[in-house]
Amino acid sequence: MARTIKSPSGPTRVGVTALASEHAPFVYFDGVVTHGVNHGVIQLELAAKIVVPDGKGGATTEVVVTAHVRCSPDAATVLKQAIDHALLIAKRPPNVAAMGSPPKPN
Repeated sequence: MARTIKSPSGPTRVGVTALASEHAPFVYFDGVVTHGVNHGVIQLELAAKIVVPDGKGGATTEVVVTAHVRCSPDAATVLKQAIDHALLIAKRPPNVAAMGSPPKPN
C-alpha cells in the first residue's frame, strides 16, 4: 500500500516496507493524558491504567504513560483521518460488506 505524504518540497509517494516491522512495538492506551505543541511539533502523551499489588493483599490502580507521540501537523492530520476512518468501520453493522455496500438479498 502506498501513501502520499505532504512535505515542504511537495507530495511524495511512499510504500510501506516490512523491514524491521517485527520489532515495532504495539502501543496500548486508555486515554491521552496531555497534548500540546512545542516549536510546531505535535505532542501527545498516551497512558493506560495498570493494577499494582499494594503489599497488603489488595491492589491499586495506577496510570502510566505508555507512549510519547511526536509528529508534524501534517502527520497528525493523517493520523486523525486514519482514526476517524477506523471509527467509521467499527460502527458499521456486522452485515454490511467491507466496501460499504449492503449485502444483496437472496
